[in-house]
Amino acid sequence: MAKRRREHEIGDRAVKIALSRAPDHWVHQEQNRDYGVDLKFEVFRDERHSGFEFGVQVRGTEKVKKSKKGDFISCAIEVENLVDHVDKRRYPIYLFHVDVVNAKTYWTFLQEHARELSRKWRWQKEVTIRLPVSQNLDDLEDFESHFNQHLEFMKELHPSSVEAALRRARNEYSSLDNRFELNVASTGEYLRLNFTPKEPVKLALKMSQQDAETLRRFEQRENSVEFNAEVSGSKLMEEMGIGRISLRRRPDTGFSIKIVGFESRRPVASIDLTETRVSGGTTEVRIETSESHPITVNGIWKLGSSSVPTTQWNCSLAKWNSHRILDLPHFDATLAFFRKLGDCDSVQTIITKDNVQLPSIPVPVPGQLTHIGHALEMLSKSRELAYHYKLNPPLDLDCDLSDIDVLHWLTFDRKRRHTSHIFFLDDDPSLALAAVDRKSLPNKSKRFECPGLRQVFSSLTFDLFGEPIELGPITLEYRDIETRLKEDASHIAKLREDQVLLEFVGGKRMTVEGYLDNLGKQPIDS
Repeated sequence: MAKRRREHEIGDRAVKIALSRAPDHWVHQEQNRDYGVDLKFEVFRDERHSGFEFGVQVRGTEKVKKSKKGDFISCAIEVENLVDHVDKRRYPIYLFHVDVVNAKTYWTFLQEHARELSRKWRWQKEVTIRLPVSQNLDDLEDFESHFNQHLEFMKELHPSSVEAALRRARNEYSSLDNRFELNVASTGEYLRLNFTPKEPVKLALKMSQQDAETLRRFEQRENSVEFNAEVSGSKLMEEMGIGRISLRRRPDTGFSIKIVGFESRRPVASIDLTETRVSGGTTEVRIETSESHPITVNGIWKLGSSSVPTTQWNCSLAKWNSHRILDLPHFDATLAFFRKLGDCDSVQTIITKDNVQLPSIPVPVPGQLTHIGHALEMLSKSRELAYHYKLNPPLDLDCDLSDIDVLHWLTFDRKRRHTSHIFFLDDDPSLALAAVDRKSLPNKSKRFECPGLRQVFSSLTFDLFGEPIELGPITLEYRDIETRLKEDASHIAKLREDQVLLEFVGGKRMTVEGYLDNLGKQPIDS
């Protein structure tokens, strides 16, 4: 703690000495001593504002560190501050190194001095600055003559226009190594530099054992890695001070994948997946299909072995969520494939490259694909409705495959409802609760298999993913429903004695016959 207080005392004394050396036409601007700038001055000329200003980072010491020849003194500053001075400050920043014992102030221009440092200075915590003994504030004329040069330097370091900055960066870096094509773009406060080799470029990497192992994994199987290394073999790379390297493979898109479904070893269904990407190294290759397709295949192929690729495929209709119903990518091919897949007992993926095929081992058809096929059929009916009514609403898949039976929601207008045998007592579209005319039931038992119930509407509102469609007259049939009768209906207002509550507890299917018959289509089984 005592050492800390001592450092603050020396720092305060150094600032006071530096201020005492400032001439009257350097007007000190009061500010917080932060971010590496302890003092800031505006320069007046002929008692007028010149518009020129400069900042000062002050370092004080009781014992000056001189070189052997005595022509330089040394001072350490934080790299974080120097980076800000070089990259962000638009005005000159000086280091004032103050000998508080002899009240002598030495100076150097930091932005220019940074160019003379080792190329690795940005990766350090501190950097040592060497200040010429000849540069001190005892000679103010010398400082001010250099100040004019430093203003010109700052114009070149931070051009006033984006075009000038891009031109300067392109010329500066392109001259270092013409084997690279340079692309420079502005990202606001910074410039983004992209270097693309025009030809194979040999570079030497010096790295730790751990980073060498990371690079080895990239050679064998990884698609992307990052590691630390010193780069040599290109003046451009050396000048940039590259220390962190990121490698990413460019995938080979010349592959295709076909999924084939078999019935008793006979191929009956197939679908081609375009935009397949293959990437990897010398021992392992990874296979990935397009993310836009609802069917995806991922696999690993270990090279140098007799084993076939290990692949897994999946279908997720969630990839169509928010797409407009008539613009679902790859819908027709996917629907046709799943219609035939229902008859298959096994599936196989076949990878093709330059007319060479590499098949995987056939595997049983996953059981959950039945739900997907059912959902695709419902979506097909939705597309027919949308096309007929000239609608194209966004698809809203807010249910998972286990709840695919409620993919479509029916909403009923209570005022225009007319029923012959059954009517609903709440608005739950899953049809969990209804009332039924006791006379329409085959018997009066508490539990039975009901062959079917029918409801007739003079009109019906169908909600097609947020777009209402008016239908009518409509007959709804509910087939093969397992039922339980509930005699206790006291909570239902004015329920007549010849009616009982009915709860649907088994699987349910619904057909909208009247409307689809007019379209010449088969009834929807949902």
